Amino acid sequence: MSERSSILLIDDNEHNRLLYQEMLKKHNFHVATACDGSDAVHFFTMVHPDIDLVILDVEMPGLNGSECLRAMRALNPEICCLAITAHIDHPSLADMIKQGISGILRKPFSSEELAGWVRRLLTPKQVESEYSLQTIEEDPFE
Repeated sequence: MSERSSILLIDDNEHNRLLYQEMLKKHNFHVATACDGSDAVHFFTMVHPDIDLVILDVEMPGLNGSECLRAMRALNPEICCLAITAHIDHPSLADMIKQGISGILRKPFSSEELAGWVRRLLTPKQVESEYSLQTIEEDPFE
């Protein structure tokens, strides 16, 4: 990953949100946070072209993870999303899977587990864009 990636982290639990934000910053990721689904959608509306990854709590009051993801996908259908949850059997998670989330990380998790997921999800996107740029700039037949 050549550039510093931008992540939108959404969790209604303030303690968890601050903890996860610190975990990500420790691994040199740029992190913006939102305290609930409505706050996340409002923020995402303004900056979605700059967001590389959304880390989204499944179970939240108001807009749950599934509803929040649906609203963000209306703005950017290709947004990469990592769902985080303590309850693997939550109905909202099943809908998020149908919407094509990129991964699920079960709470509690370590800083290394979180960073590992983030790197795996961001790397293909950046490798693909670097390859596309290379093929545009260089003609292999010359």
